[in-house]
Amino acid sequence: MRPTEMAVNIQVESHSKFCIKSFLVRFYCWMVVAFFGAVLLDAVYAGAMRRVLDSGPAATVSSEVSDFLLLMIAATVPVAILALSSCGQSKSARHLFAASLALLMGELLLPIVFGSLLVEAYAGTWIRIFLSGSASILALMGLNRFYLRG
Repeated sequence: MRPTEMAVNIQVESHSKFCIKSFLVRFYCWMVVAFFGAVLLDAVYAGAMRRVLDSGPAATVSSEVSDFLLLMIAATVPVAILALSSCGQSKSARHLFAASLALLMGELLLPIVFGSLLVEAYAGTWIRIFLSGSASILALMGLNRFYLRG
């Protein structure tokens, strides 16, 4: 193999590795932003359902939505770990993705820790919106840092 062929081969390999890393990082950001949108929709429709429906059907629908949101977080966590591992050179992007993941995990653990207090308090909805919104902003900032330094 001539040196020029080796150089081209190395460039192709490094380009394909960057494409995979780039896909993982972008996919994580997309998942976090989609989760934020789902939380916003849940907050809007849960408030509307509480006003319109009795507590029975509204509680059932709210429970199904909460289960779906938990599944979204469960799917986001492995992608977040892969995105963290693909930020090799960029420490600032890795730190932003780690902070985003920590906020998502905080939102996952929030109902477990505070339980029925959040169900009764209206502030629980605003806490969820704040945590998921902050996580999506941090993920998008991490995406920016990944492309600036990666």
